Amino acid sequence: MITVNVPGKLFIVGEYAVTSPHQPAIIAPVERFLTARIDDYHDNIIFSEQHKHTLVHFTREKEQISATPNLYPLITTAIHITESYLTITPKPFRLDISSDLDAPDGTKYGLGSSGAVTVATIKAVGAFYGKTLDNLTVYKLAVLTHLSLNSVGSFGDIATIAFGKLIAYTMCDINWLKQQQHTCSIQEIVHRKWKDLSIECLTLPKNLSFLIGWTGTPASTELLVKEMKKQKESALYQTFLMDNKDCTNQYIQAIKEQNISVIKACIQKNRKQLQQLSRYIETPTLKTLCDIAERYGSVAKTSGAGGGDCGICLVENVQQKENIISAWNQAAILHLGEIGGNYDTASQSKR
Repeated sequence: MITVNVPGKLFIVGEYAVTSPHQPAIIAPVERFLTARIDDYHDNIIFSEQHKHTLVHFTREKEQISATPNLYPLITTAIHITESYLTITPKPFRLDISSDLDAPDGTKYGLGSSGAVTVATIKAVGAFYGKTLDNLTVYKLAVLTHLSLNSVGSFGDIATIAFGKLIAYTMCDINWLKQQQHTCSIQEIVHRKWKDLSIECLTLPKNLSFLIGWTGTPASTELLVKEMKKQKESALYQTFLMDNKDCTNQYIQAIKEQNISVIKACIQKNRKQLQQLSRYIETPTLKTLCDIAERYGSVAKTSGAGGGDCGICLVENVQQKENIISAWNQAAILHLGEIGGNYDTASQSKR
């Protein structure tokens, strides 16, 4: 059996700007994981904790994979695209998915579970056929999977999950990529340099990490991204893009220079930028999360879609961390873990 573990993700800065051209964001892996296990089997089977008690059978056809019932379109599409890229003779296997990126009752924490299941499936299928896919190839195959299902977004979650590291990210030109899909083979697309795409791995200063707090209210990234698109022609949004780009680039440079004071200032600046962009991004509970962190000398902001889900705060020592977590608990805010480490998603085990 081959086992692949991939982390979830959270945005540090740049989440609302990143879907616009040439706008950078900083995204980090989190210490919660999704696991894919794959092994030879007499049939093609998918089993996931998401639908306990349901085994999904799939069959391979010329241009697609069909499943009954079709509970996992992301997984079946990722299998099809990966096998198409590898140009191998398919073999039957069983793929099992388990995860702590969502709550036990299935409620989403906002840690990128859809990106994680796509990346894990691609890595597992590649390993099953004896192929080690590099992180950039995994990212590209995962993006092509999501585009095939008409997903929207920056795909920055996919990038940080595929690389397992804190990254500075600028998305590729999606219109260019869609044109490539119409005219090129999947191998040609993957091997090409993607227009405007940038993925740069970073490292936080030692003893510095982010705490993740969950408010208990899931947010829909796609709906909120679409809502933000309505503002794209406004003067407010254009100002936000310029300010956000400056802030994110300052943050990237501060990380490279290990300058903690500038890192903290950028987090504070980005929180204010998001507050000015929309009063709905920072809900009352997210405001409480951030205010508690600041009470103990931290800096904090919403992370990701806003309007629910998660907030993050920067911590520099154990006492500060313990104080914030305790106060969050009293305010019914769940501590989900930390951001700061790098996770080698290429690690696999075979029995």
